[in-house]
Amino acid sequence: MKYEESFKQHCVNLVVKEGRTKASVTKKFQLSQGIIKKWIDIYESNRTDKQEDLE
Repeated sequence: MKYEESFKQHCVNLVVKEGRTKASVTKKFQLSQGIIKKWIDIYESNRTDKQEDLE
């Protein structure tokens, strides 16, 4: 199943910025923990790349 980028970002923000647990987000949106972990890993990888570009 394909998910919209805005939905992925919303789920990642719930965990990364609002402090929700991965388990609570996966349960709320009926996702697998693997997919939310993947999205967070991508987010954090992209964030690190952008920070390095700024230095």
